[in-house]
Amino acid sequence: MPNSFPIIIDILMSTYNGEKYLKEQLDSIIGQTYTNWKLLIRDDGSTDSTKVIIKEYCRLYPDKIFFQEDGLKNIGYKNSFAKLMLASTAEYISFSDQDDYWHSDKMQVLFDEMQILEKKEGDKPLLVCCDLSVCDEALNELEPSYFHHIHFKQNQGQQVILLASQLHGCAFLFNRHLLQLCNRIIDPVKGLNDFLINGHDNFLSVVCAVSGKIHFVNQSLIKHRIHNDNSQGFSIARKKSLLVQIKTLLKYMFNNKAYRQEAYSNKIKENQQIIKALMKLEVVKVPKLYTFFEDIENSAYFYRKY
Repeated sequence: MPNSFPIIIDILMSTYNGEKYLKEQLDSIIGQTYTNWKLLIRDDGSTDSTKVIIKEYCRLYPDKIFFQEDGLKNIGYKNSFAKLMLASTAEYISFSDQDDYWHSDKMQVLFDEMQILEKKEGDKPLLVCCDLSVCDEALNELEPSYFHHIHFKQNQGQQVILLASQLHGCAFLFNRHLLQLCNRIIDPVKGLNDFLINGHDNFLSVVCAVSGKIHFVNQSLIKHRIHNDNSQGFSIARKKSLLVQIKTLLKYMFNNKAYRQEAYSNKIKENQQIIKALMKLEVVKVPKLYTFFEDIENSAYFYRKY
């Protein structure tokens, strides 16, 4: 672990018209048993009282909560988080949604898991991802385990994660090695606009899956609130496993070449684009993974039996 940074966690939060649930989330962060953190908030052009709430909490907790005002207004949530990533100076980084509720031991559990992972994996980009419970607007539990809900298995393999990433950034804790690698390919002006990928958390997942190690914690440490205004939706009806969904889709594409080419075209391009950027840095060598995506583009790949 580098000695040039204190052992502290930057929690990055982007807000947009979040007045309804923001106070609850801020209070849950303040109530963490792990206290060596600071919260950086960037508002993405809210028109409600979100900014008033942020400034009030900054006044109440001047050493813990900081409002990043840059005058850029609405740039989209993935670019808003990218701006926060570029501003972070901590050894470890966590994302926060504006409308969830964190269990009081969330940061402590993830930090402890990260320490174990660092001893095992050494000096490389690392990401720890916990489970979460899915709740309604009033935080009544709908699903106790998101991992169980989608039948997510940690041994599904790198390719499945890259093809259909469903990891939530709010469940991440990642180290500075991963942050610095991401920041090397994030444009300081355009953010993630040059990348086709949808979401800062998907971007981070791909970079870490290619260059480092993702470790999963089978504890639901977040109450993930589902409501009509969520930036990213969640389908309670989706009960099939991620792997089964992919296999079913591939079977359908077996007899529909046009659909097959369209269905994964964007996802393939998203991942290849990030892989190319990483290869240009000469930090990682991923020819096998790149070949995997090239194989997908070849229709013969889909004629294997699943």
